[in-house]
Amino acid sequence: MKVKRAYKFRFYPDQQQEKLLAQTFGCVRFVYNSILRYRMDAYYQAKEKVNYVGANARLTAIKQMPEFAFLNDVSSVPLQQCLRNQQTAFKNFFEGRAKYPVFKSKKHRQSAEFTYRAFTYKDGALKLAKCDKPLAIHWSQSLPSNPSTVTVSKDPADRYWLFTGVKAFPQTLQLLLFQKTQQTGTLYRACVSSSQPCFPLPTKR
Repeated sequence: MKVKRAYKFRFYPDQQQEKLLAQTFGCVRFVYNSILRYRMDAYYQAKEKVNYVGANARLTAIKQMPEFAFLNDVSSVPLQQCLRNQQTAFKNFFEGRAKYPVFKSKKHRQSAEFTYRAFTYKDGALKLAKCDKPLAIHWSQSLPSNPSTVTVSKDPADRYWLFTGVKAFPQTLQLLLFQKTQQTGTLYRACVSSSQPCFPLPTKR
C-alpha cells in the first residue's frame, strides 16, 4: 500500500521566477485574508457559515473586479488551494483541534501550494505554471515517483524551499510479492533490500 511521503529541498530562483513568486505569495496572502474577512463578516453580521464552495465563488467574483485584476497574473491553483487550507483550518477549529484562523502577514513565512495541474516534472526538472523554465533545485535525494503536490515557500531569511508530496511504498515494505515455484509449491517473500534475507512462508497442510 502506498503512503504519502514529504520531501524538502532548497531552490534558487532567477530574477523572473523571484518576481513571479513574490506576486504569487502576495496574491495568496491577499485572497486568504480577504476571504477570511468575508467569512467573519458573514457569520457575525448574518450568522451565516461560508463553506469552500461559497469562498471559491467569492474569489471568482473578486477576480472579475477591475481593481483586483492582478490576481489573474498568477496561477489560479495556489489561490484555490489557500481556500482549501482555510476550510481545513475552520474545520479543525469547530472540532476543537485548533485555534481560530488568523490573518496572514508578509513578515512571516510566505508559501504557495501547487497541485499537479499547475506544474510539470520530468527527469528531475520541475517547472511551475507561469514560469519560463524549471527551478534550480538542489536535489539532496531522488524522488521515488512524480510529486502529486508542490509547495514553495520563502522564510524570513529570504531562503526558498520546495516541499513535495510523493506517493510511494514504505521503504520496509516497498514490495511484498509472493512467488510460487512449480517444483516445490513453496511461497517466498520477495525482498526489496539485498541485505534482507528471504524466508519461505509457512504453507497450509
